[in-house]
Amino acid sequence: MGRQMVLDLAFPMAGLHEGTALHRQPPGTTPSCLNVRAFDPRAGRYRGGQRAGLTKYISDTATAINGTNPIQDMNFLVTASDSTGRTITRLAVSGGSVYTFTTLAAGKVLTTGGGSALVTTVFAVQSADAFGTMYYVDGTNYKSFTGSTTSTWTSSNGGTLPSSGGTARLICLWRGRIVLSGVAGDAHNWFMSAIEDPLDFNYSPATPTEGDAVAGNNSNAGKIGDRVTALIPFSDEILLVGGDHSIWQINGDPLAGGRADLVSDTTGMAFGRAWAKDAAGMIYFWGGRGGVYRMAPSGQPELISTALLDRFRSVNTANKRIQMAWSVPENGLHVFISPSTAVATTHYFWDAAGNSWWPDSFDTTDHDPTSICVFDGDDPDDRAILLGCRDSYIRTWDLDASDDDDKPIESSVYIGPIRAGDRMSECVLHELQAVLADTSGDVVYSVYKGETVEAAYLAATPVFQGVWSAGKSHSERRRARGEALWLKISNDRKDVTWALESLAARIAAVGRSGQRSLGR
Repeated sequence: MGRQMVLDLAFPMAGLHEGTALHRQPPGTTPSCLNVRAFDPRAGRYRGGQRAGLTKYISDTATAINGTNPIQDMNFLVTASDSTGRTITRLAVSGGSVYTFTTLAAGKVLTTGGGSALVTTVFAVQSADAFGTMYYVDGTNYKSFTGSTTSTWTSSNGGTLPSSGGTARLICLWRGRIVLSGVAGDAHNWFMSAIEDPLDFNYSPATPTEGDAVAGNNSNAGKIGDRVTALIPFSDEILLVGGDHSIWQINGDPLAGGRADLVSDTTGMAFGRAWAKDAAGMIYFWGGRGGVYRMAPSGQPELISTALLDRFRSVNTANKRIQMAWSVPENGLHVFISPSTAVATTHYFWDAAGNSWWPDSFDTTDHDPTSICVFDGDDPDDRAILLGCRDSYIRTWDLDASDDDDKPIESSVYIGPIRAGDRMSECVLHELQAVLADTSGDVVYSVYKGETVEAAYLAATPVFQGVWSAGKSHSERRRARGEALWLKISNDRKDVTWALESLAARIAAVGRSGQRSLGR
């Protein structure tokens, strides 16, 4: 048979495969793992097994925010309080109406003046908080929330908010200024309020100062040479401005010598808030040509989703909302891809430590997020990624949950393809042994073979299968031989959570007539 090798299948197998199923799937196949990762004690992190579930952020007995209307926007205000030092107001927009919400059974309250304050289009609303007030844009309206009241947001001091063929659709806070863009009739322009005064959009005050309101068309910085699609407050000195097919940055305050510089003309950014920032300040965003990029301060965009290039390039951002959130506990990036209508979709998680991509799907389209918010409450349980879902409920990404809001999770992963490096050779699997976490539920393991990688992946019947339980398993010595092999691991029942610590295999590559060894 020739020399054999013992391999750790939980790690890359040089010369034996093209990358795990999580990185590169055969043509025409669908994602093979749902909510899967597991604990790797050597790396001190999770690697392959069920990862998390969804739970209602508001009490399970609470009703939806607004009937069956999807959540359009979520944000929170933090204001000072003499008694506690910090008062948090949670805000959600659903069906065009503005609500406050809590974790109590009462759940939600329609704000005064908040009924039908904004448009009902699912992905139209954006918000930004500044100095104790939340400001909203939706392409049609300007609204603000203070205290318990939602009202029309207008400019004071003789200025006017931008409105050329519609109002702004993009908003952020940068250097103490509210920044607006995405105006349909002035798509290359940007607009900034006076410093520390979101009500002042007067660009020509009687006594000019560096803190006045400013816009691209009346400053030395100038308009952006592309249709503006995103605003990212990168740092106090840099405002990133995403374009349809380019990326720009405004360096320094526009009324204090700041200027707009081209960062990249190789990719743009998806419209809206298709971006996130990690704990180190690195920016991640969905590129204008599809795919996820990361960018360091003063750096160039780097594509990190090469393994899923074809899949991500096929995403139509005209009818899908891309949203991202960095998860500190998981040390990775959530990429939520939600269609404008209720159709099945796949979301993704990027594990930074392993540089690996993991598909996530929900049992029902009701759970797909139409808005997300990374909440940093005082209570540790409040420090979570909130998902405003299509069914108007608010849920949280819960690392301790074993299901998705009472919906069981089907959790599986394909490891492979396992094959010889020589096209004239076949691969023989002689032995498998796994170690599951002590608290893991049972998993089913199945081995598939085929004449090609795709044929093995799509094989309906396994060569053999069995069950592994918590702890170290007995060795599986049934053999499988083929040009390509796949190992599938899945939870025994949908209500079972599991975690894989390690997996080893004894494998040999042989010629069709059995004379070639792996070591030649």
